[in-house]
Amino acid sequence: VRQNSPFVYFAELNSDKKYKRTRENIKMKAVCWYGKHDVRVENVPDPTILNGRDAIIKITSTAICGSDLHLYHGDIPMMPGDTCGHEFTGVIVDSGHEVTGLKRGDRVVGTFHTACGACRACRRGEFHLCDSSAVYGYGPIYGSLNGTQAEYARIPMADINLRIIPDGLEDEQALFAGDILTTAYGAVKNAGVTTGEGDSSMSFCRRRCAVQSRSPRCTTLPCASAKTTAPATICARSSGSRRDFGG
Repeated sequence: VRQNSPFVYFAELNSDKKYKRTRENIKMKAVCWYGKHDVRVENVPDPTILNGRDAIIKITSTAICGSDLHLYHGDIPMMPGDTCGHEFTGVIVDSGHEVTGLKRGDRVVGTFHTACGACRACRRGEFHLCDSSAVYGYGPIYGSLNGTQAEYARIPMADINLRIIPDGLEDEQALFAGDILTTAYGAVKNAGVTTGEGDSSMSFCRRRCAVQSRSPRCTTLPCASAKTTAPATICARSSGSRRDFGG
């Protein structure tokens, strides 16, 4: 695994490795939890189709979420050897016979948790309350579903839990849709942030969501550093007050 940016790292994939649906002892690399402050990259068995609605994807990008720190610090129960990770993009390499709307070769992004699409909560659009929901790579309390910080991953109910990445969108851009950006958007929406409201302590993604809502008190300015030019968002609660976060 190589470091690519402060947010994203990419699995080093062997381009000569061909995925096969088999229960033979084929090994892939994955980030595995073994205890508090004990996380290792190890060889583990490739995932296989277990249900007609499963898909197997080759992971092309994955991220380390702030929630993964709970695992690292031993705050969430895990089983030794469990695969970590729940933010990912990938390419479909195999799928069950009940998967519709997706095909081999599709570039996809997935949510951090699963939903069935058929229960009462899912029919109301409240997928996070799904009766059979599970979180990738988050231990037995959250469904014992293997994580996505790996070369390959099994995606249950793939037709509900995967979305095709539009042409022209890079993996590192699409990756934010599965958890990071949508969590920020949900926070802004659920908090009822309206025009004219904002807070300088908001996270980067939440500030971007507030800016996109065209709040007049959230302003994006170029912030120059020694090596890069990046946007800096300035937010204020009351008119006339302004805080500068220039570097």
